[in-house]
Amino acid sequence: MIKKIVKDQKRYIQLGKLEIPYEVEVCYDARKIKLLGFSFTYFRDVVSKEKYIKVLNKRVYFHKSRRMRHYAMRDRLSLENCEKLLVKEISPHVGYTMDLKNPRTFNEKINWLKLHYHDPRVTVCADKFAVKNYAKELIGEKYIVPTIGSWNCVDEIDFESLPNQFVLKVNWSSGFNIIVKDKNALDLKDVKLKLSSWMNDSANSYYDTFNWGYKHMKPVIFAEEYIEQCDGQVYDYKFYFSKGEFIYMFIATDRADGLTYTFFDENLELLPFTYGKKPNASPIPAMPSGVQQMIALAKVLASDFPFVRVDFYETDRGKIYLGEMTFYSGGGTLKFTPQEWDLRLGRKIHIE
Repeated sequence: MIKKIVKDQKRYIQLGKLEIPYEVEVCYDARKIKLLGFSFTYFRDVVSKEKYIKVLNKRVYFHKSRRMRHYAMRDRLSLENCEKLLVKEISPHVGYTMDLKNPRTFNEKINWLKLHYHDPRVTVCADKFAVKNYAKELIGEKYIVPTIGSWNCVDEIDFESLPNQFVLKVNWSSGFNIIVKDKNALDLKDVKLKLSSWMNDSANSYYDTFNWGYKHMKPVIFAEEYIEQCDGQVYDYKFYFSKGEFIYMFIATDRADGLTYTFFDENLELLPFTYGKKPNASPIPAMPSGVQQMIALAKVLASDFPFVRVDFYETDRGKIYLGEMTFYSGGGTLKFTPQEWDLRLGRKIHIE
């Protein structure tokens, strides 16, 4: 058995009774190893968390994630291949074999839309930066979180000019956010590494589960004003629409403790299911004071699409801000429990 051990602050590879010393030098995402007189460098991809080496300046991964497998296959991703991969890779997650020829469930219809619904406005609205101007024209600037600046690469950012509190984002995938509450405590090396990795072509959300709206998107880094929310929590109010009809919503909260999803119907009554592995909140969160206004605003933004989820925040001063517009909720990969709700909610999405 091969083991890595540390003795007297030195590193060793242990092969039985044999101990071979080695050295490691860490520089950003690179790990430089010296072993038996040979040097070896591997890297860590911040997006996929996978290790790789560079051969002729090309990345060769030790283990490929779904996103990286799809990215490596990008020249061979025909519509037919994408459909086969979605069925093969997502069916185990949702708990049944998906039928994308005759979609009936919520998850089937989300994945069908990826393959067949290619309105160019989806690319604009799914873009977390470009959607600001789109929404501003429809609902007004006061509902848009103010932008501090935007950049095409990390080296363009002048961190000295940014305020003490702000949020950094990259536009073309979920979770590419850095919340800065105190700029003086910021680890700039780590921030630059993350942002650079998020700007890589392979980081595009399209390569995760073929989320078409992101396929032709150009990456942008942008900074928004930091906004405080109610009682120290971060509440997301997420409204699902099909062709302008409000079908249900959920409240996402308790992010610091693992995240909860609590669902409500069009009458704002609690729905008895869970989504993915996220439990319902306890106690059940109250509706925001501006819920009816959020629904009205979401209806305007959603009116032209067969399916979209429109997210809002409400600050502790009652001000409403648009979060994002999402056309592939959960990537169409999250299991409903009980499973019957996958079908019941799927019936409300009109894709004809």
